[in-house]
Amino acid sequence: MNDATALLAQRLAQWTGLDLDRGTHGYVLRDTIARRATEIGTSVDRYASSICTPGDPEATRLIDLVTVCHSWFFRDLEQMHVVETLLAGGSSELDVWLAACATGDEAYSIAMLAESLARRPRILATDINTEALARARVARYGRWSLRELPARYREYLVARSDSNHEVDAGVRKRVELARHNLMDTPPPSHKAGGWDLILCRNVLMYFRAADATATIERLARVLRPGGHLILGANDILAVPPRGLRFVRIAGRYVLQRPLDGVPEVIPRAITQPMWAPPASATRASSQLPIVAERASTPVPSSPLPSDDALAAGTRQFEAGDFAAAITHYSSAMERDPLSPEAAALTGIACFLAGDAASALFNLRRALALDPELWQAELYLAMSHERLGSAAAASAAYHHLLAMLSRPQGRGEAPGVLSHLEVWRADALTLARHKTRAATRPR
Repeated sequence: MNDATALLAQRLAQWTGLDLDRGTHGYVLRDTIARRATEIGTSVDRYASSICTPGDPEATRLIDLVTVCHSWFFRDLEQMHVVETLLAGGSSELDVWLAACATGDEAYSIAMLAESLARRPRILATDINTEALARARVARYGRWSLRELPARYREYLVARSDSNHEVDAGVRKRVELARHNLMDTPPPSHKAGGWDLILCRNVLMYFRAADATATIERLARVLRPGGHLILGANDILAVPPRGLRFVRIAGRYVLQRPLDGVPEVIPRAITQPMWAPPASATRASSQLPIVAERASTPVPSSPLPSDDALAAGTRQFEAGDFAAAITHYSSAMERDPLSPEAAALTGIACFLAGDAASALFNLRRALALDPELWQAELYLAMSHERLGSAAAASAAYHHLLAMLSRPQGRGEAPGVLSHLEVWRADALTLARHKTRAATRPR
């Protein structure tokens, strides 16, 4: 990186807390900055030097690229049982803040839990990523995002003709969405004493160590005495942060701000966990295919390195097990959120698994990180077609035709994406056919 680009990368790290020295972040940032400078018609130095505040629209664009927005409904079922226990055992009007809520899956999961328990918590869900928040507001999700949804919560979804499912309006109105940077002052609770429950799961692992510690301390200060903080399974702490203590609820450790001089009272775990259907339950009319429910989501003690996760995903991909491939690809994307290859492969596997909405989200991210990935553009076009967006599909096919008609400047596609290179000629033929069909007189 030149001096101006390196300074901008340093600013982004300061603004977001993210460790941008991990993996290929520096390379991707450099590429993205160069591309944006060309698009705007200025030099790289001028572009990089012009972004001086986190509120700059170009800073927002870059932050959207470097932040991870990977989630699904009822992620880590054991931890969600902890949330269920706290909701059931607390007052009827808890103040709950979901920090780094990504695309809203977690927020709506908690709203579903609250509805089933006849609770009315105030749920604030925040994220720094504007694209993720936009998707959360739409509240439409494909099958992959809903694969671990326990059967009893299907009633809170409305099936759509495009194979997606939309969160019921009654659940959606329980969630307030807002943009917030974890490096900033936390949003205030409606209660004078602070938040009853804060969830900040699987995000601090991407932070620089000092910023992660400072963030937890900020979260601790806005908890009410007796309130709880739930971090992700990947945000492992050896000792409790200052002002907090570990407590065990429903079989999992969470953090609590203690009540001075008051004996600790641990909520009793409810006897029928959320993943066990009630005895009188009848199958909902929704045709959503649900993976067999399980009581926990095991976290590997030694996660695969990013490259190994991509290779493992490709083995599953080639075997036709797209759900398993998505799991490996998503793991690679979590470890290296600026990997266009991981984003593209996740999107392609989502499309082949029948989840065009999730495919679009990941393919757009891949193309933002690397505009020359024709494989991502191909599946982006097909995803638009599957969702019934003819104009968007036509535009994508035109882009694909332009990409494949150019000389191959950089040679083979990166990494395991190279296994799709054999389809380059077929993709070019398809793009020509689709673009001719789009311009043919009717």
